[in-house]
Amino acid sequence: MKIVLLITITFTLLGDLVANQPCQSYNNNNNADEFVKRHIVKKIFDRTSKTEWERYIRANQICATTTQSFLEDQTSVEKICNGKGHPISNNGDLCISDSHMRVYELKVKNNCKVTRISDAMKPVIVACNIVGNRCRPVHFERYINQRPIPRSRPCRP
Repeated sequence: MKIVLLITITFTLLGDLVANQPCQSYNNNNNADEFVKRHIVKKIFDRTSKTEWERYIRANQICATTTQSFLEDQTSVEKICNGKGHPISNNGDLCISDSHMRVYELKVKNNCKVTRISDAMKPVIVACNIVGNRCRPVHFERYINQRPIPRSRPCRP
């Protein structure tokens, strides 16, 4: 009886651990597309211009958030979830990039008015889930000196 109980507890704990790791199946396939719309800038424009940023966020209908973060290289961001990033917690789907990337951060008022633009090279943190048989970023997490789990395996499906 004790062995059966021990086996049951072990598989329950392993199931919980695996379910909270990066690159697991996720039931909302729209999150990856929404991530790209909200955080990946594909248009070329003057990144130092508040007017140009205002035009961009209006055109993409993403004015509602007061602090917005943008990245330029979708391929590099997707690689965070596919071998070029490591988990930052034991109970989540967040992965931190192995390298620094340029991150643009905007402060935006309700009327789509950009009040501040900053950019910096820093690690990027994203939540990674399986979407359409690929591990893709579905959420951007602000970097606040988080570190990868020591000796963790890379994030990947």
